[in-house]
Amino acid sequence: MTSLHQSYSTDTAIVEQAIQWHMQLHDAAADEFAAVQSAFETWLASNAAHAIAYQRVQSMWQQFNVETIAGAKPLIESNLAATEFLKKKKSARKAAKSIAAMLVVGLSAALVYHTQQIKPTWVAQYQTPIGQQKTIDLPDHSKLVINTDTVVNIRYSAHQREIVLEHGELFIQVAKDTGRPLVVSTADGTAQALGTQFSVYRKNEQRTKTQVAVLESQVKACNLQRWYQLNSAHCVVVSAGESIEITPQNVSPKQSVDVSQMNAWVSGKLLFDNAPLISVIQQLQRYSPIPITLIPQVAQLRVSGVFPADNVNRSLELLANRLPIQVTQEAQGIVVHPRKLTRKQ
Repeated sequence: MTSLHQSYSTDTAIVEQAIQWHMQLHDAAADEFAAVQSAFETWLASNAAHAIAYQRVQSMWQQFNVETIAGAKPLIESNLAATEFLKKKKSARKAAKSIAAMLVVGLSAALVYHTQQIKPTWVAQYQTPIGQQKTIDLPDHSKLVINTDTVVNIRYSAHQREIVLEHGELFIQVAKDTGRPLVVSTADGTAQALGTQFSVYRKNEQRTKTQVAVLESQVKACNLQRWYQLNSAHCVVVSAGESIEITPQNVSPKQSVDVSQMNAWVSGKLLFDNAPLISVIQQLQRYSPIPITLIPQVAQLRVSGVFPADNVNRSLELLANRLPIQVTQEAQGIVVHPRKLTRKQ
């Protein structure tokens, strides 16, 4: 005979397993993601209660006004840590159960009703090496383009479409689905589509930040919302022709930009309009595994034109034809010098 206590423990264990799978899928490295996903799908299919538990874990951050995996992870970790700590205290056994019950509540009651309605979560990971791009047709008919040196994790559930940009840059043309918002999340914050085309670029500078640029319609951009500061998120609605930058602390004021120029990389081109050579070289470096060194004397030369993103050598050749510079291949990589003047004899 199975006691109520035994049944409760089993349900709690399943929920904790679901949490661990949720975090493993989020944290899996590129070379181990396929194996983790395969093992997860096996676990999910082995018991109808597993699918229910996983759905509840997915929805947990929504109950705490946290919209993304990035926002939910600290909450999950803190709950697990608190549960483990309290379990070690004999006098706190009841409190430990109450923390776990926050996640388990409704599981048994929902099992029969939801078994036929559960839609499997669709998860995938895509990445590009330096210098390459990839176009992905998503299951909802959205189109995703990822730029050079980019890693994204994609999770579609019955309630939300989430694209986690680990690093790099993406452009997305969003298909409408009123029942499932599409959110691009990074470690800095989120960009929720309001029926649109937009790009998201996570910049790895001294302090990481996420740039959002809208080509069509609008995007709701928010900085990271921490579970223990539920009112800390700052959100801005960004319209077509505007760009903002997100840090975990805030969202910058909106700026008017040439979004077509910014997103020319989607068609394999880089566009510059009176840009300093240093910024041009910085962009080209993103597409080249070979270091490019720019001598400071020519850093502020101005550049206008269209250059191929998929052929850095050709782009450098075009620059050398237009500017008083020369490009050499040296032991440390590519070096851009001032052009040497030749004396007439």
